Amino acid sequence: MKRIFLVFTFFLVTFFLLAQTSSVPSELDIYNELNIYSNAGYYLCVIVQAELLEKNYPESVFIVDARIAKGEALTILNRYEEAQETFTAVLSSIHFGGQKYAECWYYLGLACYYDGDYTNALTAFHTVCDVENRENKTEYYPPAILYAGRINYFMELYEKAVPFFEYVVANGPYFSKPEYDEALQKLLFAYNS
Repeated sequence: MKRIFLVFTFFLVTFFLLAQTSSVPSELDIYNELNIYSNAGYYLCVIVQAELLEKNYPESVFIVDARIAKGEALTILNRYEEAQETFTAVLSSIHFGGQKYAECWYYLGLACYYDGDYTNALTAFHTVCDVENRENKTEYYPPAILYAGRINYFMELYEKAVPFFEYVVANGPYFSKPEYDEALQKLLFAYNS
């Protein structure tokens, strides 16, 4: 009798566990997994989790953060066009001055920059600077300035690159030593061109 009871209990527990795992996880579970994968550097899993959240919970409070994480992962994986599409979709869903507005423009600029689309990257970085300047923030302003300087330098627009590199040199604590040194060298070269 005990054996029958144990076998029955085993099958009952197994059935409930299988039934529970076949259901769709909650939006919080998906978002938490997305963050875990992002922090661990499993970028393909970040994309999968973001798409799962978009599919099952399109009105989720986490959807903007998930899409931004997806765009960052796509950028890291050199899938720049998909990243640009993702960031463009996010920007259409948030308003100017929203909490993630400057961040989204910054990562859109990075995706364009690494894709070689310098004109759109420059537009994105200028937007970041404009937004953060209006809001008196400096989270994405300094790196956007550095990338804008790099773009103008690569395009051999040295006169336009000078003020950006001057900002980097004047605000050294916002930048790493290699970034500061790069800006100083490019600034000196731009002065002499």
